[in-house]
Amino acid sequence: MGYKNFPGFDIALKNALADLKTFKEGGADAIIFENNYDIPHKIIVGAPVFAAMTFLGKKLREATDMPMGVVFYGTITAPRYQSPRH
Repeated sequence: MGYKNFPGFDIALKNALADLKTFKEGGADAIIFENNYDIPHKIIVGAPVFAAMTFLGKKLREATDMPMGVVFYGTITAPRYQSPRH
């Protein structure tokens, strides 16, 4: 997804599901799904990154009934969207 070393969705999903299994077996009572280790970090990301997180998060949700938090780092930009200024 734009990063030179991105392994592709099949491998990303396989790794995420393996991590989920390890957390369950280790006794975790909840998980957090985040894109913190998208490297290099970008402050502004496009819709494809949000779509990827949605796809992978949905697959994780389908694989477990554990409580799951989602953290998305970055500001999403889209046509006709303008971030409010503070």
